[in-house]
Amino acid sequence: MATTNKTLLELLRKRYNEGEMSALVGAGFSKNVSEEDYLSWKELLSDMIKYLYEQR
Repeated sequence: MATTNKTLLELLRKRYNEGEMSALVGAGFSKNVSEEDYLSWKELLSDMIKYLYEQR
């Protein structure tokens, strides 16, 4: 029996609504909305990395 994407999505929604699963959204998810408004992890941490690893 072939399972369609719609059927899989309906099953995921049912399990989510019943509290049997949760959604895990990765750090790059917001980049799908806007490349300009949201930083990647690399962009977000670059100042900290420079500070921690710069030669003193």
